[in-house]
Amino acid sequence: SENGFRYMLALRLFPLSNATVSSLLGGASRMRFRDFAAATAIGYLPLTAVCATLGSSAAKSSFWQLGVGLLLFGTVIALQWKWGAKSASK
Repeated sequence: SENGFRYMLALRLFPLSNATVSSLLGGASRMRFRDFAAATAIGYLPLTAVCATLGSSAAKSSFWQLGVGLLLFGTVIALQWKWGAKSASK
């Protein structure tokens, strides 16, 4: 529960994590609700923006928006990788 925010944020940022399992882990760890809610809000925001941009580009058949969505996706993945590498080195 000491580092609950950090671990929950890492789970939420990982694109293949299961939301139900990570929520159950958060509850079982007795982390503070404030940390859980903040990590969830921050962690889901990047991929939500990517999915909304890519979905909108498909609905509108907009190639420039598809490019922006793919660029945004690449940026999110690169930042997550860099953050994960930085966290692992500590």
